[in-house]
Amino acid sequence: MERGNGAAAQPGGAFVGRDEELAGLRRASRSGGVAVVVSGPAGIGKSRLVRELGDHVVRAGGLTLLGRATETASTQSLRPITEALLQAARAGIAPDPSTPYAATLGTLVPDWGSPDEDRSAHVPLLVVAEGVLRLLQQVGGDVPALLVVEDLHWADPESLALVEYLCDHVSGCPVTIACTIRDGQPGPGHELVRGLERRGAARSITLTPLDDDQVIDLASARLAGVEMPAEVVDALRSRSEGVPLFVEELVATALASGWETVAASVPGSVVASVAPRLELLGDDAGRFLLAAAAIGRRFDWRLASSAVGFPDEHAIEVLTAACDGQILAVADDGYQFRHALTRDAVRSSSSPAAWTLVARDVLRALEARGIGTDDDALLGADLAVQAGDPQRAAALLLRSACDAFANGHLPAAERLATRAGELDEDRATEVDDFVLEVCVASGDTVRGRALGRRLLDTPGDDAQVAERRLRVAAIEIAAGDWEAATAHAEAAIGLAPEDRAVRARAEALLSQAAMGDDDVDRAVDHAQRALAGASEAALPTVQCEALEVIGRVERGRDLADAEAAFQRAHDIALDATSAVWRVRALQELGTIDLFESLRLDRLHLAREEALRIGAIATAAMVDLQLAAAHNERGELDMALAVARRCEEQSTRFSLSSEAMAVTIQAMIHARTGDRAAMHEALDRSAGLQKDTDYVEAAVWGQVHAIHHLVTGDLHLSADALDRAMAVLRRRPAAVLPYPGLWALVRTVIDESGDE
Repeated sequence: MERGNGAAAQPGGAFVGRDEELAGLRRASRSGGVAVVVSGPAGIGKSRLVRELGDHVVRAGGLTLLGRATETASTQSLRPITEALLQAARAGIAPDPSTPYAATLGTLVPDWGSPDEDRSAHVPLLVVAEGVLRLLQQVGGDVPALLVVEDLHWADPESLALVEYLCDHVSGCPVTIACTIRDGQPGPGHELVRGLERRGAARSITLTPLDDDQVIDLASARLAGVEMPAEVVDALRSRSEGVPLFVEELVATALASGWETVAASVPGSVVASVAPRLELLGDDAGRFLLAAAAIGRRFDWRLASSAVGFPDEHAIEVLTAACDGQILAVADDGYQFRHALTRDAVRSSSSPAAWTLVARDVLRALEARGIGTDDDALLGADLAVQAGDPQRAAALLLRSACDAFANGHLPAAERLATRAGELDEDRATEVDDFVLEVCVASGDTVRGRALGRRLLDTPGDDAQVAERRLRVAAIEIAAGDWEAATAHAEAAIGLAPEDRAVRARAEALLSQAAMGDDDVDRAVDHAQRALAGASEAALPTVQCEALEVIGRVERGRDLADAEAAFQRAHDIALDATSAVWRVRALQELGTIDLFESLRLDRLHLAREEALRIGAIATAAMVDLQLAAAHNERGELDMALAVARRCEEQSTRFSLSSEAMAVTIQAMIHARTGDRAAMHEALDRSAGLQKDTDYVEAAVWGQVHAIHHLVTGDLHLSADALDRAMAVLRRRPAAVLPYPGLWALVRTVIDESGDE
């Protein structure tokens, strides 16, 4: 992080061949309100270009913040954003405490939060992103602030979502966003960039190799007056392949070891350029740098020193010599390899056997120091794989997976656990059990059902099988199969009749199934027993599940009592740091708003949070409610888009919301008078044969009845509403919007209105 004070930033060496690109970036940064993505292969100069832009902003008196994603931290939420904010905090910058976003940013930066603040609370990603944007606006001043996010190809999903928000909303703000991304690294980062470019939310700059003249210009600048022999010019051009990093590496090697190294055998080989400098540093330094390379591009030098048994004083001597030899560079808070390719070159300088021993030594040093963070566990797993100990790697990955699950990062938890299972086949059942739990939390019924079938065929004691039955029951709840859910929950009780925790969890699931089956009395009975048992057994998430059912029952009787139940569930989930149940409670609180005012803010917040943690079933259910709300508000284009989005996710994950998502589309077409589209949606909905009573009620009460109102036939509308009311009488727990319309239409046509 740098802010200008009228003095120029220190030069970073020669800058050749990118004048046009830099001029464009400078123009864009003058007024701000833009996002730019710089792409190209490794070593092409992306980082150097955005560093030049940062220096320009600093010289103009502005602020530059930089955060970088790393390969080993791809599952660490918001890593590059947090790094950038921590730089600001170290410089004494803080958000205005009077703004509502100060507390939000305080959950990421300890300096900005109050001592009594609950840092375990999950702040919606949308709010975090807006807080970052407001902070950048606050510090921008006359010169727009610059936020640089490097290496998007390694960024975690939350960072990508935050960058997307910033790019979408930076227009009109005194802020410039600059990101770099490496070619040849397919994944979510590149998908994000393509989407931003398609909708014009970000400009793209693609860096290409330097031409022959630019290669020589860059080499001459690096030589600083030393004459380059004419006979090596062609070799330099061909071996560097126009990549600035290669040019600099070859020149640095030539200066250290002679011009004959430029014509070495493998054109474009960074390894060939680094190897002579490693030899000059000596064996001790080579061992230290191998240990550093095992840790990562940016490394903890004390960990590397411990791995090779160096005292700190000797390690510092090696670090200084490696910086002088242009293998390492000083980073903000330590040391790093000059480039990712430099680290790769150091790593490739050892034999496979030697590398295995280095990885083992670093892992031992890490374990001796103590594995205290997710980053430590991920690094340890990587080292264990390289050291030939997949079982240890799997154990560390499972630890990280459990931490990710506890923190509400469901996709990361699943990825880490799945990788652990791939590394250690003996843990396959343990991993399957864990991933099934993740599927329950996310609502992934497709994978959850497949895992459940496999696990129920796997031998286990009564306690293990009871646990699996409970999880499979929860999956069936998400899929809308109330009968199957009931059977599995009852089987779990039969397997562990004396286990209070099993019984409480089973009662909660039975209450959910009964509610789905519209048996209100049975649902409340099970929910009350679950609530009492969960309180005794200290099971906060089961309390939340029971309160959800109680609130849904009360919603048809007394909105105040319903809201109280949902709020209590929300508070319990917050205290227990259960992201999944906090989001579900927030969704239910949003439904209260629909009944009272058609407000959507809590539903939007619930959806944002559900997507952030990977709770796909909850996100789909929120979309269903949002589509219905937009329909009632007359926002038909938005309603149709959200209903289709809900259908897509519900179909993909075989969720119970699928049929109603299609039926809502029919409702919207009924309002617009599009008879053909209405019937097409009705045919698709009927073909699904899911949630049949509710679909039937909606078809008559909210599709046909509305269509006849739009076309002016009140008698046919009344007939359709009669059929809807007949279904409603079969499902007394249903809370639906058309009984009032039914009475109104009957009154208008003077047929049984009073009754």
